Amino acid sequence: MKKIFGIGAILALLTAGSFVVTAGQVCVQQPVYDNITEITGVWTYTNGIFYIDNSVRLHLGPRWSMKITQSPEDYDGDGTLETIFTELQGLVGTTVTVKGHLHEDGSLSVFYINDLPYSW
Repeated sequence: MKKIFGIGAILALLTAGSFVVTAGQVCVQQPVYDNITEITGVWTYTNGIFYIDNSVRLHLGPRWSMKITQSPEDYDGDGTLETIFTELQGLVGTTVTVKGHLHEDGSLSVFYINDLPYSW
């Protein structure tokens, strides 16, 4: 099981998948999603919002939290674990595959970035 830290992980799992809490840690099990969508495109950042191809708005959690929380994954592949926000900024201009819940307004709550679990 993959350890996920942060309140964002708990909220995402409560709304989208299954989880187990053991010894105070949240661990992801194989989640079952009713609506999981995979989108591949160029990661962009405009006016304080992350997008895929400047068209699909990505729900990634509150910016203030992303700026102070250590990322559990090296999303930008630079070999250094940074804050979540810095990791996501490192993806700007690259082709990325995201998976998550597609909302009626066309935005996406992100659960995976390039097959790495995402949580804030």
